Amino acid sequence: LWPEERKLMHELMKRQEEGFAWETKEAGNFKKEYFPPVKFPVVPHTPWVERNIPIPPGI
Repeated sequence: LWPEERKLMHELMKRQEEGFAWETKEAGNFKKEYFPPVKFPVVPHTPWVERNIPIPPGI
């Protein structure tokens, strides 16, 4: 990257610092005040596949 591009990238990362997950517990989570948890309605059902097809270890 050119020096100006590096400065721009640094500035953008500083502005969005709270958007990065610095610890494992933060990964994959949004702030609940912005994105409330979503519950998906699910109909009770019987799975059409009871177990996965075994794959030989050589593959």
